[in-house]
Amino acid sequence: MQNNFKELRDEQLEYKCKLKNFKSVLLEIENSQYSNIKERFVNSKLVEEVDGMIIKLNDSNLSISVIAEVSNGKSTFLNSLIFRENILDSGAGAVTARIFQIGYGDNYSIKTSNQEKNYTDIKELQSAVKQLNQDTREKVDSDNSSNNDLKEVEIKLPHESLKDGIIVYDTPGFGALDEEIVFPLIEKAINKSDAVIMLLDISQGLKKGEDTFIKTTLKSIDPKKRFIVFNKYDAVVNEDQKILMSENEINEQLQKVTNDTLNNLVEISDIQKDEIDYSLLSSQKALVGYIRKNDKALEESKFKEFEDKFWKKIIENKEEIFKDRIKNSITKINNSEDILKKLYKDTESQINQLDNLVSSMIEKNAEFSVFAKQSVNALNEEIIKFQNNKSNSINIDTLLDKIGEVVNKAIFDSLEEINWWDKTKVWNLKSVYLDKIENALEDSEDLITEVINDYINNIHKNLFSAQEDINIIISDINRKLENYYSDLNIEPLKEINILTKNASGVIDINLASDFSEHISIDKETFSIIGGIIAEIIATRFAMMIPGIGLIISGVVFAVMKFYKSKNNPNEELALKVTEEIKINLKKGLSDKLEPYKAQTNQIKNAMTSTIFDGKAKLDYIKNSLEDPLSKQKEIEELNNILKEIEIYDKKINKIKDDKCL
Repeated sequence: MQNNFKELRDEQLEYKCKLKNFKSVLLEIENSQYSNIKERFVNSKLVEEVDGMIIKLNDSNLSISVIAEVSNGKSTFLNSLIFRENILDSGAGAVTARIFQIGYGDNYSIKTSNQEKNYTDIKELQSAVKQLNQDTREKVDSDNSSNNDLKEVEIKLPHESLKDGIIVYDTPGFGALDEEIVFPLIEKAINKSDAVIMLLDISQGLKKGEDTFIKTTLKSIDPKKRFIVFNKYDAVVNEDQKILMSENEINEQLQKVTNDTLNNLVEISDIQKDEIDYSLLSSQKALVGYIRKNDKALEESKFKEFEDKFWKKIIENKEEIFKDRIKNSITKINNSEDILKKLYKDTESQINQLDNLVSSMIEKNAEFSVFAKQSVNALNEEIIKFQNNKSNSINIDTLLDKIGEVVNKAIFDSLEEINWWDKTKVWNLKSVYLDKIENALEDSEDLITEVINDYINNIHKNLFSAQEDINIIISDINRKLENYYSDLNIEPLKEINILTKNASGVIDINLASDFSEHISIDKETFSIIGGIIAEIIATRFAMMIPGIGLIISGVVFAVMKFYKSKNNPNEELALKVTEEIKINLKKGLSDKLEPYKAQTNQIKNAMTSTIFDGKAKLDYIKNSLEDPLSKQKEIEELNNILKEIEIYDKKINKIKDDKCL
């Protein structure tokens, strides 16, 4: 199945290469001597958008993280899944104390925030990792650790299994360090991974201490990328028992332990049993099978069954992401080609119009010149106002501030309900505060949804208002053209009809718009974006409760002293929790709002392009009337522009058709 991933990755890298070549053509266009070619592309910010897409396409790796309690066999499991040999040291001294990002490199190396060191072989590398873990644990235990002591460490190995873009996140085992240190590191690895494997030791059932670990992490993992592995199944019945028990009795015992563990998982995590995708295996037996080429041991390990299911599911999920990126790349190149074709058609129309004007010059030169100048000035003022109006574009920080106001008030009001007597119960104070904050977050979800929808609707209203303002100017210009200059046979300027308002005042996409051929608008995304974001916020709130518990711990001392002091810590706590929520929401909001931002940008680009079209048409007509003798030169220049457009169009077609890598 890894070969399937390699094919996907190669296809993504192919389109990354195509986009780089496409960007080169765009830069050529930006340096064109003809302003009306450049304006079409510079105005649409294509280069900036393509740069962003290249960055996304550069992320072509498949990342896997394994999370487990200490001694559940995490290193042995990774050795079996990825390396097929004993690469990661599984000794007791090598207990992971940081996140280790393991990827391909030409040499053995370890890179921390302070330095990068190379090693001659795997044994040297293992020894260095073991020492690094030991040093980190000693600093944590002595409470002398700094942020650098816990930052991610990058390990590179010249191993074929990693060469096609497999990245492994080896996380700290729960129980090796304090949970306040471990949980944020594990959550960081989960957020960056395409697949998350939770490894449990089935031979011991769920051990004491695993309850908190499972409850905190299991529901935070997207079910699409969540895999639960019951490891060490072959140790459920020991060797002496196997001699005394029949095969049926052994299987019954294994089934009983499996069912008990599943029921415990359901009880702890509040996830339904049919939602728990688990595999039963022995990673140690599998590793022996791989190293010794022992097919019987490999079969007994049940590892191949897990592998086939794992690679199939994770590659299907990754394929969906890759294909979306590739589809977006194709769309971006095709849209650019459409812009060129439209520009070609518009330029041809301008040439025809100029030809007509040269043959029909009349006495109205001066009069029309004044009118055209006034009209162009009006359009210029409108485009400046439109481009400078920040309220017609989404701003993540502004939206987060609005959400923060609601959350802060809800938390503060809830904390103020805690009476003096509760604050004297030091042993239960953190739980009281956490319950109040959880209730406040749950109660504030509807208000947040309302804030989001109001914010989005306000953007819609501002875009619609801008459309109306532009159309008023265009309508006034067209009326004058028809009333006073009808003998010039001038076609009216096109009005904008992208957005529409129904009888209830709701702004929506006009699917019958004249611009529908040149912009791709998803009406559903435009309409329900507020609800989508609200779902993300609700999910993130649930994931953040452990982190909020850490913040509460920081102010418990102040709360204990409340009855002796005039200072109320509730306001400070509400602000801290709110800021933490805003930080954790930012990336999720940015990702979910990306399609909506792209759509509003397309709408704004279409509006701006319409204004440029109107200005260009008036300028050409005015210049034709002011200096008829020079019009022939302009026609020649326009013909040269047509030739240049043809060159760019051929280059873009070549990018689409030719193999890049």
